Amino acid sequence: MNSNSNSPAQKLKIFTDFDGTITKIDSLNMVLDEFAISDWHSIENRVTAHELSEKEALQAEFDLVKIPLQKAIDFLVKNAAIDSTFRPFVKWCKSNKIELIVLSGGFKEFIDSIFNKGRINGLDVFSNSLYVNKNSWQVVQSELPKINNLCNHCKTNHLVESQKNGYKVVYIGDGNTDRCPAETADIIFAKESLADYLRSKNKDFFEYQNFNDIQNILERIINKDAIATRNSID
Repeated sequence: MNSNSNSPAQKLKIFTDFDGTITKIDSLNMVLDEFAISDWHSIENRVTAHELSEKEALQAEFDLVKIPLQKAIDFLVKNAAIDSTFRPFVKWCKSNKIELIVLSGGFKEFIDSIFNKGRINGLDVFSNSLYVNKNSWQVVQSELPKINNLCNHCKTNHLVESQKNGYKVVYIGDGNTDRCPAETADIIFAKESLADYLRSKNKDFFEYQNFNDIQNILERIINKDAIATRNSID
């Protein structure tokens, strides 16, 4: 940590994925499993195998959905659930003055509906959005800068810009769209397929089950850095 900071937590910034990380189940997968007119998993498997970019795959998958947007939102409001440890983690970040930012490869319309249901507000959220006309779904990619233009929303760019501004960045994720930002982060929390991927790359990370695990580890890191800072001053 920067020894000039008033608090060891001031230069820490946390970025978290939404689907499958904040939510118990990926909202995109839920909608596709319920409403896609044919099997979409083969498309996703090609992303995992690096045969298809996320940018290409997301549109191809939602070309298979032929329902009104509100029907999908109503389905998610009824069935999607937020990890019960997320709200206390948000409170912990605020009390420690640590910025927490949600980065999603999914859709603003889905995220807003799930957060509204869970009464979670006040967080910065960056994602894609949707345009649905006559039950035809069009992915509206994020207008924010992209590093290699392979994703609709470049999560990694957020991390890189924060690192340029002197932050130590934390990334929390679970899936394919988390691979690139995870490899950029200073501190990584991973589970499920992201954890498998990072192991295959011999990349150091903390495995977690919920946000309580993450909070406990970050508290130890912050306390360790605080002791190191005090010792360097002494």
